[in-house]
Parts: sequence; C-alpha cells; structure tokens
Amino acid sequence: MLKRAAVCALSLLVVCGATVAANADAPKVREFVMADSPQSLSLDPLHTFTSFESQFYTAIYEGLVVADPQTLEPVPGVAQSWDSSDDGRIWTFSLRPDARYSNGDPVRAQDFISAWMRMIDPANNAEYSFFFDLIKGVHAYRTATPRNAATIGLTAVNDHELRVELEAPAAHFLKLLTHISFLPLHPSLVASTGWANASSVIGNGPFVIKSRTEQEIVLEKSPYYWDRDNVAMDRLRIRFMDDANEATDGYITGRIQWVTRGLINGDKLQPSDKIEIYPLFGTTYFFFACDQAPWNDWRVRRGLALLVPWDAVRNKDDFSFPSDLVVPSIPNYPTVKGIANQAMDEGKKLLADAGFPNGKGLPAVVVKVSSESTVMKDLVQKMADAWKSAIGLSVIVKEVDPDSYLAETRKNDFTLAVSTWVGDYADPLTFLQLWTSTSNLNDARFSDKDYDAAVNDAITMTDARKRYRRLADAEQIILTKAAVLPLDHSPAINLINTAVVGGWFSNPLDIHPFKFLTFKARATPPGIAMALP
Repeated sequence: MLKRAAVCALSLLVVCGATVAANADAPKVREFVMADSPQSLSLDPLHTFTSFESQFYTAIYEGLVVADPQTLEPVPGVAQSWDSSDDGRIWTFSLRPDARYSNGDPVRAQDFISAWMRMIDPANNAEYSFFFDLIKGVHAYRTATPRNAATIGLTAVNDHELRVELEAPAAHFLKLLTHISFLPLHPSLVASTGWANASSVIGNGPFVIKSRTEQEIVLEKSPYYWDRDNVAMDRLRIRFMDDANEATDGYITGRIQWVTRGLINGDKLQPSDKIEIYPLFGTTYFFFACDQAPWNDWRVRRGLALLVPWDAVRNKDDFSFPSDLVVPSIPNYPTVKGIANQAMDEGKKLLADAGFPNGKGLPAVVVKVSSESTVMKDLVQKMADAWKSAIGLSVIVKEVDPDSYLAETRKNDFTLAVSTWVGDYADPLTFLQLWTSTSNLNDARFSDKDYDAAVNDAITMTDARKRYRRLADAEQIILTKAAVLPLDHSPAINLINTAVVGGWFSNPLDIHPFKFLTFKARATPPGIAMALP
C-alpha cells in the first residue's frame, strides 16, 4: 500500500506540473463529469418521469421556483418573488426581467401558461397532468366535456407577472412547483412535436446541450442564463457507461467526479474514497392489477398477501431498509400498520369469504419482473412457493427486458408487478396521490372512494397535523386493501468526494442541481502546483 501511494503521488506531481506549465496563460475550462448507466432521456417534459430526467432537467430548464440543494425547500428560480392572498388561494409570481432562454429570447409569464396547458390537455395524456388539479378549473378541464380554457385559474398579468388561482389553499403548492412538470417552454416548442429526442433544445436553464450521442451528453454554460455569474462549471459531461470497473477507475483517477449507484464497484475502493450513502425518499413495492377480477376484490389481495412469509421476502441480505409501509420515515407523520408478518388462518379466511376456499377457483398469478433483477426473481419464487404450499396456487413469472419494463407494467396482462417510486418532492402526498382514481401514474389501477376522499381532503388542508392524519388514513386504506405491498426504502448511493465538489448535498430525493456544483479549493503543500479537476 505504501509503495502504491508513493507512485501515485509522484505521478500527480508530474501531471500537475506539466499541466500548469503548458497552460499557464490559458483559462482553464472547469468541466464536471458524471457517469450513469445507459438511460432513456426525453427532452420534452410532457412524458418525463424518471429520476435521471429529473436530475438532467436541472441543467437545461428552470421553473418558477427550484429546490434548495440541501434542504429541498423552494427557493427563487425564474420567479424572483411571490406572494399569496390572505386565504392562500391566489398566488402572484414576479418573473425576473433578465430571465432568458438559451437563444436569448425572454422568458414570459405566458410561456408558463402555454406549457402548463399543454400538460393538462387530455389529448396529450401526460403522466403528471393530475398534479395540476389543485389549480382552479383544471380537474374539470381534464375530465369533462365540453372544455373551457377560460375557466382555468391562470393569468399572465403582463410578461413578468403570473397569477395562479387554486381551487383551495394547498400547503404543498410551492414544493409542487419545483417539479419538472411545471417548467416553461420556449414558444417554438409548444405546438411542435418530434423534439423529445433531438440533439439539443431551447431551454432556460443554466446549461445548454452542445452534443448528444448514445455514449455521452456534453453541455456548456448558457450565456443568457440570468444567474450565469454564479454558475461555477463551464461544462458538464454526462457519460453513459455499463462497466462498473471502468466507471470506478475513472473516479479513482480523477477523470470522473460523480458515479451513480449502478456503476460503483466497491471492491476497487479504498477507505479514503468517498461514498455517499443516505436514506432515500423512495419505496420499492409489489402492486396488484386492481381492476381485474378476482384481484379487484381486496379480500383476495390481502388474503394472498397474508400467506407470504414476509420475514423471508424482506430479507436484510437483499434490502437495506426493509419496510411494510408506503411512505418512508418523515417527522410528525402518524403511525400506520402494514402487512408485516405471515397470518395463514386470516389469509385463508379472507379467500374463503371472497368465494375461493383454500384458493379453489383462483386463476394463476402472473408476475412481471425485470429479466436482469436476480433479487426480484428470487423474491417471487419465495412467494410462489408459499402460495403453492398453502393453497396449491400456480404462479407464472414473465421476465421482461428492463428497457421496456415500465411500458409492460401498463398492460392488462399480469397480476403483480414490482416498481420503485422516488418522491417528486419532500411530502407524503408524492406517494399517496399516485393511487388516486384520476392519477395517470396509477399503474395498479386502484380505485377507492374513501382513499380518494382522504387524499383530496389532505390536499386542501393547511393544518399540518390534520393534513398528515388524513394522508395516513389514505395510506392505511391502501395497505389494508393490499393494493400495494411495500418491500424496502432503499438508500441513495453515490460515489463523489464532497471535500472536493461543493454544492452537492445528501438529500432524500437524490436530486443535485447542476447549477450549484463547484470545485472547492484544495490545500497543497508549499511549492506544489495543483491542477484544476
């Protein structure tokens, strides 16, 4: 070890000395390199819902407010200030007069309205259109005919003033605005199609795409961004890699500054190499196709769930934070009760009450899993063995290519599937609104009037304690009726040295806006020149 360290130190001196000598008079381009697994990426917010896209959009777009990189609280973005009426229903946002798109055009209040109207147009079937239902008139516009856009509570008072009227006060409104669905679009994009996979896009964020290939995306600081003087990085390079050894070696040698979870080879790391591990505001879970008989009967779903040996399925060898709850731990949120243990007698009784004594008459359970997930295939086998032993139930496992897995879970040809949801903003509602009847992301196709009432009540509550209580009521319903069977609250894992990289903070959404990243000054012994990263 000592010999290896000495060689590395000598190499650093030679490389750094050469760099400084060769470029003494040249300005240094501050480039930040991130390595991630191959990812699908749409530049169009209309159908964007992956964690990677949420991270990437912090480079090319900016909403009225943005999430503070450390606290996740809303801070000014395009809006330099805002105020609300005494009853909390009318919000007025003052836009920065120097907010510009990457082509130099001004960002106007009407651009937000046009982009949001595009999101809620039923013909576009945007996954997050239901997020806008708290705005006056949107729910009726999305779900009823004839539609009248004039009833929607959005007004461009002038180019720099946007007024938003809500159906009712909403305590989470500003947090919701940090989400990627509420971004503005350049007017040339609103009525256009086919630019989701373009090589670049006119955005209003701190960076603009300069090149895009399957292997990497290169971005440079936008010359028109209103806060460009406070953007430290001149260039971002996002490399898509499938070799954890190569990515980890790149980090060790300093060619890559940030490596995401799937590309970390821990065996190559030394104790001094920095891995950031922290709780993620996310849940991995099985979910039933609740609109198909007999799985549309909660007694069947819960009956089957109670036959499962959950202590074996939620194995700590496979999961960091096993859990039977939907909402991860959050301060002041009430206690709810999930299915934590096997209860054979109760499970069989529920099946009998539903007309399937000892499982007789139940069709085979069809489970979809990713072909690359050995862990999930093993878990399904444990569940299948339990059901076979208890009631003779057959299980058919359908392995799906991971690239098409999300699309496959939206088909009506399975009983159970597995998914992971990471919260869009730091609030329990980001989990529980998923399974409301009007949610476009309700892949379980769960529909329950009491559940909808609890969530909708919470949306309009301003008293934090009462609001959390109603959200907990909703969670208890979906757990009791076993539409969702939680497995784990996974940790976020990133390889990054925060002693070298500033502006990158551990946070439960695992979103780290590129705007705030910087290289910290590093102390070096006297007489030794240190090159920039």
